[in-house]
Amino acid sequence: MLELQDEDKGPRRHDEHDENKSLEPLPFVVSIVPSWFRKCRMAEFQTIAKVGEIPDGEGRAFPVDGTIVAVFNLGGEYTAINDVCPHMGASLAGGYVEGTSVTCPWHAWRFSVKDGTWLDNPRSKIANACYPVRVVGEEIQVLMKDEGGRMKDEG
Repeated sequence: MLELQDEDKGPRRHDEHDENKSLEPLPFVVSIVPSWFRKCRMAEFQTIAKVGEIPDGEGRAFPVDGTIVAVFNLGGEYTAINDVCPHMGASLAGGYVEGTSVTCPWHAWRFSVKDGTWLDNPRSKIANACYPVRVVGEEIQVLMKDEGGRMKDEG
């Protein structure tokens, strides 16, 4: 038997050896999607704020796909990094922004808001994830990465 998809009538069963036999509807359609496939879904940029909602020289925290993301406004250019300071977990969005760095409000660790680098020791492996940001019309949008560090929409 061969399953055919009819746009108007849904899946049909067809015997490929008997072309004269009419198509009959399938009793049900089962859709099983493995969990690994769901994780590979393509992500889209997600709107997190409107232009003007984040004051120049400041950051704001937003939940995106289960992660709190700090989005910063640098003179109309928006950047995004993980909001959680890897030292003790403070919100970096509430830190002091100077140039392209943000200082953690708890213990003064400094991070690049452009690439997440720990500026107090740039050769260290300690860093925060950074995320692509775009502005579409008046919407500020962020694209998250998957668990392997790849962009979710890179397949």
